[in-house]
Amino acid sequence: MLKLKHFKYTFYIMYNFIRLPLEAMVTSGKIKYGKVQLIRPKVKIIVEGKESKLRIEKANILSETLLHVEGGNIEIGKNVFINRNCNIVSHKYIKIEDNCTIGPNVCIYDHDHSTKLGDEQYILSSINIGRNVWIGANVTILKGVSIGDDAVIGAGSVVTKDIQAKTINVGNPARKLKQIER
Repeated sequence: MLKLKHFKYTFYIMYNFIRLPLEAMVTSGKIKYGKVQLIRPKVKIIVEGKESKLRIEKANILSETLLHVEGGNIEIGKNVFINRNCNIVSHKYIKIEDNCTIGPNVCIYDHDHSTKLGDEQYILSSINIGRNVWIGANVTILKGVSIGDDAVIGAGSVVTKDIQAKTINVGNPARKLKQIER
């Protein structure tokens, strides 16, 4: 079993060694990667629009995740883990800082649709996720949110407002449950 696991990781590294430079070249520099990545083959990366950019320093991104940049920017820091089936979609700016852990089925959107009939414009506002943040399974993070360093977002929460650093937050909408003592 151990040998199979090592083979899989070797395959992922070799796959990324070929895939990532090709993607960066094809998108004319819209995608920038750090030196070591572990991005699974079924991760879908879409970068559309002249000013759109995706920058990943060092991340472990599992299968079925979508990184979609359309007119915006996504920056992912070092040692970030993104679990399966996440959607990160940017029309403005999303920053995920170093050492974050993101659970499965998490959705992060920096935009919203206008509520006026016939208006197809987006309402845009940046998202910043601080260092060492832990985001549980099935969390939705909406536009205009800033999450402080060392925060924890409980599973199934909907984040609609800023989250303080070193707090545990749960619910819909997410509310502070308690302060983390460190």
